[in-house]
Amino acid sequence: MKDKNSVVNKLLSDQDITFLTDKRTAQDKLHNKYNIDYSKMMNIGVSKGDEFSKVAVLLTKEQEKFIEGKISKLKSQSLNKLYVAITRSKNEVYLVYNSVLK
Repeated sequence: MKDKNSVVNKLLSDQDITFLTDKRTAQDKLHNKYNIDYSKMMNIGVSKGDEFSKVAVLLTKEQEKFIEGKISKLKSQSLNKLYVAITRSKNEVYLVYNSVLK
């Protein structure tokens, strides 16, 4: 696994990345802590049908547990949002754990 700071720096410095989040509070955190412009962020539900060059998906805690295999299935709404987020990218997808951006 790469150094946490190098991963964060790569994501934050890449102007082609669109950050997809499930909640506005995650967008506020990215904006306030990392000075990411709101124009580079989008709610997952709103992004449906759009495509972006690169996408960074900010995972919910439930989605993180699912990816780690700690839970065997997600609620259908959470699974649908994860699918939509992952399929918005034309090139690269980054799955971002909340702890990476703390």
